[in-house]
Amino acid sequence: MVVGVSAAGGVLGASCALIPGFHANTLALVLLALLGPLASGLSYAASLLGCHLSGTLLFAAFLVAAATAHSFVDFVPSAFLGAPAEDTVLCLLPAHRLLKSGKGMEGIRYAAFGSLCGGLLGILLSVPLQLLLRPPSPLIDLLDASVPFLLVGVAALLVLTERGHEEPRAHIDVRDGQVLPAGELCICHPIPVDGGEAKLSGKVTRRGARSFHLATPFGDWKVVSGPLPRPKGFVTVQGVWVVRKGSARSKLMALAVLALSGLLGFVVMNSYPPLAGTFQGWGQSLLFPLLSGLFAFPALLSAASSAPIPPQAAAGDQRPPFLPALTGTFAGFLSGWMPGVTSTIGTVIGSCFVPRPKDEEQGTKEYILMLSAVGTSSVVFSLLALCIEGSGRSGAMLALKSAVGQEGMGSLSSFPGAWSSSLLVAVLVASAIGYHATLWAGGLFSKKAAGRDMGRLNLIVILVLTALILAFNGLPGLLVVGVATLVGLLPPSLGVRRVHLTGCLLLPLLLFYIGIESAAIGLLW
Repeated sequence: MVVGVSAAGGVLGASCALIPGFHANTLALVLLALLGPLASGLSYAASLLGCHLSGTLLFAAFLVAAATAHSFVDFVPSAFLGAPAEDTVLCLLPAHRLLKSGKGMEGIRYAAFGSLCGGLLGILLSVPLQLLLRPPSPLIDLLDASVPFLLVGVAALLVLTERGHEEPRAHIDVRDGQVLPAGELCICHPIPVDGGEAKLSGKVTRRGARSFHLATPFGDWKVVSGPLPRPKGFVTVQGVWVVRKGSARSKLMALAVLALSGLLGFVVMNSYPPLAGTFQGWGQSLLFPLLSGLFAFPALLSAASSAPIPPQAAAGDQRPPFLPALTGTFAGFLSGWMPGVTSTIGTVIGSCFVPRPKDEEQGTKEYILMLSAVGTSSVVFSLLALCIEGSGRSGAMLALKSAVGQEGMGSLSSFPGAWSSSLLVAVLVASAIGYHATLWAGGLFSKKAAGRDMGRLNLIVILVLTALILAFNGLPGLLVVGVATLVGLLPPSLGVRRVHLTGCLLLPLLLFYIGIESAAIGLLW
């Protein structure tokens, strides 16, 4: 009976994952709202088959299977739907880079393999981890004590590893060169190469103490002159090109996005937004509109006028490497066990321990593989944290905790037990369904999506998400998603990664763990 229910949950999770922006937490909320009729129906079906399992346990297996399968298939819409226009190609996710080169199916294959490895390795590791982390083991206290240090380290790692997407900037250094009168003109098109010879003619503008700008037919260029006399009028400069990427600016922008999203998350979690006294829908957590606005809406809006998707080549037969999947599973443990460490942050941590291939395309595929392994294994390890500590590390696990109640949590905490074993079986069944569903959906999208304009579909998804937010959170939810969307649009415009938006979870948790949350809340009132 558990296998059949898990298969049904896996099919539902895989189907819902094909809807862009439809997060697993959203699915968990919908299922939790239907807890009564679903649990009663599953219990009745079990009795007809002579099975004595409770409806609550079967609902839990259904929910876990749906979340697991969703973690497989959600890669497909992110790869094939909502690809941005060519002018924003440098800000694309790795999957979109493969899509633009006609190799989206390769990304699908690597994603399916990574999720499968993450799910299977998570199941295998869950048994020894149950023994190592279950009280009175000192490891669990050590892990809990390390959370604030890990959160600070993750925030620092996100900022310090930001390289930015802006183009390198070039200027001319003439401190060891010369500035000549306008009589000797250079009309050659400048080719900035770091350390290369530079010779350019133009009109001096914006003079400073040690530099000036040169307006030329080929653009405006900064010239570092040092203590040389400041020239005037038309001149020709001779020196060397200095080409640098603004990494300091990128890190500063990353820190600003991290802090701004963290402030928004803290305000949303710890205060009453305007319009809270009016229509509030079902009164659900405002995390749904917050995360939708930060991550889903900006991606969908940026793809509203996307170019047609090019034809996709068939996936190759080269076996994906195993090391990124193993590293991703380790990072999945951090994201599944440690509060505030999302799958994306776990991938950033894991990427620091994997050698980067010289082939950029291969590196992109391995990154996708590791990210997928993190996403699926974190489902298993968040389930493990729920069984051992009774803590829900994700929306799906919080929904599961609410569904099973105090009695169910007592059954989950026993190891080995029927409940924990049944839920691991649900993960195994859903992993098999999710793997094949990912490959099937990827192949279908490859054939159907090529040459099509997906902007209209993205608009429909935006309307559906808006309707869900209105139902779950009412007018306060619409306000939160509007403000969060404005913040979510900042990273691409500033040339930094969207991962810094996870500060909406990092900062509130960090304030809680270092013990100044109450003081910070006092500043809001």
